[in-house]
Amino acid sequence: EFAGTLTVSGCRFERNVGLAGAVAVQVVQGGDFVFRSCEFNDNSGEVTGGAIAVGSAQQSTISIEDARFRRNSAGFGGALSINSVNALNITDCEFSENRALAGRGGAINGYRCLGVSVDRTTFQGNSAQDSGGAIYVADGDIRLVESELINNEADNGGAIYAAGGIIAEGSGFYGNHATNDGGAVFAGTGFSGLDCELFGNNSGYWGGGLYSFHGHSVLERCELFGNSAI
Repeated sequence: EFAGTLTVSGCRFERNVGLAGAVAVQVVQGGDFVFRSCEFNDNSGEVTGGAIAVGSAQQSTISIEDARFRRNSAGFGGALSINSVNALNITDCEFSENRALAGRGGAINGYRCLGVSVDRTTFQGNSAQDSGGAIYVADGDIRLVESELINNEADNGGAIYAAGGIIAEGSGFYGNHATNDGGAVFAGTGFSGLDCELFGNNSGYWGGGLYSFHGHSVLERCELFGNSAI
């Protein structure tokens, strides 16, 4: 538990086991948390956040840069679980084969996050027992820029499930699967896509590529090909 800024750089975390995986941090009001150029492999959390679990105050910002998350698992948030932060910023990262074994967010599970921003990041082969094969955000919006989501799967939102809105720019969704709705994307309050690709995604019911529950969705200069809802 700390206030101020915690920076972790150039570290490797492997085969750690706990209620909250490799790293569990409680950030008190005003604290910021930065992970830079780190690797997280084969860690597991019995409950949440196989690699990282962060609880915070609303004024805090969590930043993860140039990090690799591979084969981590937890009940919720196979790689990363964030609760009550002002912003979560992810840049130049890789999330591969992470699993949420009991619930949501195969790679990332977010609650009470005012904003989630993902730039130049790849999510491949992540899975969730419930919603959000790669990313689940219960509150707030997601902004996705120049990122790829490939072969992720969940019950709803094979790649992304957001209760709020999703803004995607220059990003690709390929081969994601949802057992129920939203093969690639399940957006609660609308999806805005610019220069995006949705190829070969599928769902068991509604929205092979995209399912938007409420709100207004806009697609501009996007390509959708080979998506299916069976």
